[in-house]
Amino acid sequence: MTDETAKRFSHVKFGVRTDVGRRRKNNEDSHGEWPDQGVFCVADGMGGAQDGEVASRAVVESLSGLVPRFSRFDPPVAQPDRIKALAAGVDAASAWIKRYADSQGKKGCGSTFVGVALDPADAAKATALHAGDSRVYRIRGKKIAQITRDHSVAEMAGVKDERQLNPMFRSMILRAVGVKSQVETEETPFDLREGDWVLICSDGLSRMVEDPELAAICAAAPNPQAAADALVDRANELGGKDNVTVVALRVGAVPQGPRPVRARL
Repeated sequence: MTDETAKRFSHVKFGVRTDVGRRRKNNEDSHGEWPDQGVFCVADGMGGAQDGEVASRAVVESLSGLVPRFSRFDPPVAQPDRIKALAAGVDAASAWIKRYADSQGKKGCGSTFVGVALDPADAAKATALHAGDSRVYRIRGKKIAQITRDHSVAEMAGVKDERQLNPMFRSMILRAVGVKSQVETEETPFDLREGDWVLICSDGLSRMVEDPELAAICAAAPNPQAAADALVDRANELGGKDNVTVVALRVGAVPQGPRPVRARL
């Protein structure tokens, strides 16, 4: 990878923090950051204790074997092929987790996945890819927008507060990595401007801290690491009912104009 390729994503800085929370004994969340390739992700394992940890770690490790390979291409691979490759990496993890769960006689072993890939051809664009209820937010000024749509019963029912649901349906997700050998990931493009924040998080954050407060905490933070720390601390102050993980991105001056990429992988 040339210095020029690495510079394509240098306008975005990041900070990351993960914490077991106040109620759990194990941290079933995992996260991955590949800033030279503009790719960041969070996975929230399910299945209890070791199984959840194994599942979420399998997702991140699958991408850890894939994303660095992007550096072999100069100019870099175009965004559509990058997204296809990431989806294939998540599918590979899903197949592995399914085989693991079947071999151990375990049910319910799996993981959410949410990732963001910056576009190498246009510094003002990015794509979110996800399955489950881990989220991507974009904060612009005082406004916060949820970029991803939860794959959950609550979302399907149009319920904002899960307490309105029958308890058996609360926190129930409709897509997850590892439940089947393949998983359908949803792709959501979005734009970036100088000064934007992008939060990639597990539901240990989104269920504890209201959207307006997420925006206020970022607005007060001097840098992405301070934002990630403050967000996790606030989730714990409010009860820390689950593991909480956040990758906070801060967008600096956005380079203008198109940049060359490979048309195909």
